[in-house]
Amino acid sequence: MLRDFLIAQAAKDCGIMVCLQRLPEGHSFADNEAEGCVAVDEATGVCVRYSVAFVDMDLKPVDRMPRYRALDQAIQEANKQ
Repeated sequence: MLRDFLIAQAAKDCGIMVCLQRLPEGHSFADNEAEGCVAVDEATGVCVRYSVAFVDMDLKPVDRMPRYRALDQAIQEANKQ
């Protein structure tokens, strides 16, 4: 249960990095299909290469548990008001 909690804390605190690159005019989805991460706007024909990455997914140390508990209690008290 503790491991699952610490994993949840890591996921709650992670960042998501999204990178977009507009491909030059004249490129089509078929030209870049082998790269796998290309999207095409059907209305304009614009091709975009993209990538998504999760960053800062380190497990949080167990010694932060008292801080998490205090924070949780403060949130519960704020919700009561």
